[in-house]
Amino acid sequence: MSVLYDEIFKGTLGSSIGIRSSLTKHVEFASANEVAPVNCSITIESDKHQKQNFAEATGDCKGQVYGYYSPAVNTFHIMGAASYVVKDGQTLELELSRRSAILTVKTVLKSPKPAPKPAIQAPKVLYKGTVTSKTLNIREKASSKAKKIGTLKKNVTVEVVASSNGWSKIKHGKGYGWVSTKYVKKIKTEKVLFKSKVKSQTLNVRKSPSIKATKLGKLKKDQKIEVVESSEGWYKIKYGKSYGYVSSKYTTKIK
Repeated sequence: MSVLYDEIFKGTLGSSIGIRSSLTKHVEFASANEVAPVNCSITIESDKHQKQNFAEATGDCKGQVYGYYSPAVNTFHIMGAASYVVKDGQTLELELSRRSAILTVKTVLKSPKPAPKPAIQAPKVLYKGTVTSKTLNIREKASSKAKKIGTLKKNVTVEVVASSNGWSKIKHGKGYGWVSTKYVKKIKTEKVLFKSKVKSQTLNVRKSPSIKATKLGKLKKDQKIEVVESSEGWYKIKYGKSYGYVSSKYTTKIK
């Protein structure tokens, strides 16, 4: 009797426990489904968030929802917990790993920065020249009838960037102008052969390679010079805006 009672009691108790366990699970499941969804947001910017550099959602959506902009088709996308093409201000209900979420989407479409304009290259200087007339008019165009925009004095150095039908285009202020080519003498430029320096206390610079030639000026000891020609004990050197000659025996080559 006692054994039978025990068996019946245990069976009844077991059923009771099973029913209670089932009810508890049902209540827990119902409670989970009734939890309000969380609010998340994501901001996707067209100039920042493209593939390989995704935007990430905030809040509980972080790590589960990402966004990017596709320039090829001009659309915004989210991916991760869900995959959609989205628009600014759109809200989506998503199922996350543990609960649902309301995702608010903000998109920012920025115009691409215009490509920088290529720098306008200044015309290359063809040669330098000096004005040979007392005054020389600078004109707006290559014509004696064109508007006069300035004048030059004799011996002024000009930089010629173009020539056309007896006219030379020169640098003038921040722009350019035209002068008659026949009044501009081309300055002959010579290649520097080597550099040297003065070893005497002073060294005369002369107009031609002779001790009797006109003296143009003096150089001081250790002063550096650029030699463009060497002949019979004389160096032709750059001197000011022109050239002069010095005795080579009073100089030392710079290695």
